[in-house]
Amino acid sequence: MTAPKKPYEGHRDRMRDRFIEEGLDSLYDHEVVELLLYYAIPRKDTNEIAHRLMNRFGSLSAFFDTPLEALQEAGLSYSTAVLIKMIPALCSRYYRDRYEQEETEETLDSTEKTKKLIMPYFIGKTEEQAVLVLFDNKGKRIFCDVMYKGRVTVPEVLTRKVARLCVQHQASAAILARNHSNGIALPKERDKALAVMMRDILRRIGVIFLDFFIIGEAECCAMSELEDCENLFF
Repeated sequence: MTAPKKPYEGHRDRMRDRFIEEGLDSLYDHEVVELLLYYAIPRKDTNEIAHRLMNRFGSLSAFFDTPLEALQEAGLSYSTAVLIKMIPALCSRYYRDRYEQEETEETLDSTEKTKKLIMPYFIGKTEEQAVLVLFDNKGKRIFCDVMYKGRVTVPEVLTRKVARLCVQHQASAAILARNHSNGIALPKERDKALAVMMRDILRRIGVIFLDFFIIGEAECCAMSELEDCENLFF
């Protein structure tokens, strides 16, 4: 006589099928984590683990943004924690690559286009960093990458590095973007002071400072569009 199936038998297959048929939006946050953990924890109840992790970290984004060491302290193995940390990095890489594949125009002629280009560089980044975008004299984008990591405690270091990259790439114009660790996408007084310093040093080498973007939690602010910051550029 065949033993009756236990309620949880086939659960993983049903979860996978649900994702394929209905998409990730059909799953609760803890179910997303549960599904992901299938591929790192083959023989444990990942539903229970996922509930515990969500209770501990509070949200899906907070879970993925948690440092590696904190994930291990929460009971995950090193290899599982590495898998979790790969997700935001993979999302960033995916969106940057997709933008490059979709972008047919060589110029960034609107704020929205610029935001679409730079935002993926900040996905999952809790440490402050700066991204620089450079253009030639025809407005063609010739450089875009992370060029500084950490808090800007000595602005001269950042401005000198930007100037060196402008000279190296023979740039005619530049845009800078940086994130705030507090998640608020509004410029501080030190951002305004940095913008003035950047504008002045770039002027000396014949480069136009077009804009300074402040990145918060899923938000982006173009300083050139703020009434009290318009005079900081060009």
